[in-house]
Amino acid sequence: MSIASLFAGMSFSIAGCNAVHALALALGGKYHIPHGLSNALMLTSVIEFNLPGNYEKFKNIAKALGEKVEGLSSIESAHKAVKAVRIISEDIGIPQKLRDINVKKEDIEELSKIAIKNNRLLIHNPRKISLEDIMEIYQNAW
Repeated sequence: MSIASLFAGMSFSIAGCNAVHALALALGGKYHIPHGLSNALMLTSVIEFNLPGNYEKFKNIAKALGEKVEGLSSIESAHKAVKAVRIISEDIGIPQKLRDINVKKEDIEELSKIAIKNNRLLIHNPRKISLEDIMEIYQNAW
């Protein structure tokens, strides 16, 4: 795990973090959820939002995760990345919805207003993201 953590840190310094981390930081701060768990909880919803930002890249992620994408369009293949990440998350016991860990739906607006202020992370997102987008992502994760 230490080596994995090291490699993750090295990649952050090169590529930066994006909306997943911004939304996870807001969630973890309000609900005192460990950072890894809050990232895992937000990951599939943020990937779904980001798909139109680069279908080809997400197609490659789907392939890397063992999804069969031959004969599929880039869009169909990219959606398989979401599926693959969701399966991995389920397999390792990550709760699938924010409500599963008692996040209150009425807190979504507050969480969104916190997350949108984290520009140092949001500037790296493959798609431009607004407060309304963030609220929708949290809604989808709820």
